[in-house]
Amino acid sequence: MGTLINEINEILSNPFEGEVELFVESKLTPESLKVFKFLPSSFSSQLLLDRDPHGNVQVAKIDTEKLIILLMQQELEKRKNEGQYNGNFNP
Repeated sequence: MGTLINEINEILSNPFEGEVELFVESKLTPESLKVFKFLPSSFSSQLLLDRDPHGNVQVAKIDTEKLIILLMQQELEKRKNEGQYNGNFNP
């Protein structure tokens, strides 16, 4: 995640035209792109749009508890579809 944030900061420090998400995705390393695509869209958007005056990601504003809950819900849903989980998750 740290590498992804560093790459995004570097990419967005340069001027660009067009859609920010497409621009960033085209410049990320394959490993960082995989992490970026794994994140829920609300969080990947925060990495691109919520910037400080210096252009850096505002990491402190990212709601990590919500991120963990969303990722847990995704994983449990996947396991439920595969028949590996039959419980309820109510955060």
